[in-house]
Formats: sequence, C-alpha cells, structure tokens
Amino acid sequence: MALSFAENVLKSKRPVVLFHTWTVTRELLAQAIREKRSMDLDVCIDDQGHPYLGHPKEYHEKTHEPFFDSMPLWEAAEALRACPTP
Repeated sequence: MALSFAENVLKSKRPVVLFHTWTVTRELLAQAIREKRSMDLDVCIDDQGHPYLGHPKEYHEKTHEPFFDSMPLWEAAEALRACPTP
C-alpha cells in the first residue's frame, strides 16, 4: 500500500515547504518541481463537468474575486507525471 503524503513527510523527517498560489502557471509549477516543493493544487469541476485548477464557482460568487487564470489541469498532471519519484 502506498504511503500518504503525511506519512511520507513524517517518514522523511524533513521540513515541508508548501508552495501555494491561487494561479498555477507553467512557470510556477516548474519552479515548485525544480525546488522540490510541495504545491497545493485545488481541483474543481465546472458546470459542464470538466475538472480545472482553481477554486469552485461558489467561492467566486461569494467573494466576487475573478476566476484565476491557471494552466490546464491536464498539462499540470502531465508535468507532475514526468517528474522522477523520490
């Protein structure tokens, strides 16, 4: 059975540096990968049932914040898949 993120953190006995941004760009994702940082990727589903990187529609309706211009989810997934495993 694979270890969870939290179990891997505890097992490594190393500090965790979390990289957080509202807008996930190719450059920021590449930086997080290069620096071997954890990155919080919020994944939601739009009205047509398509997943995307970002906050849910309800968040933007309640806060009146514009939708974030994040990179496509599948490109982010491919970039992460291409990373060597620790």
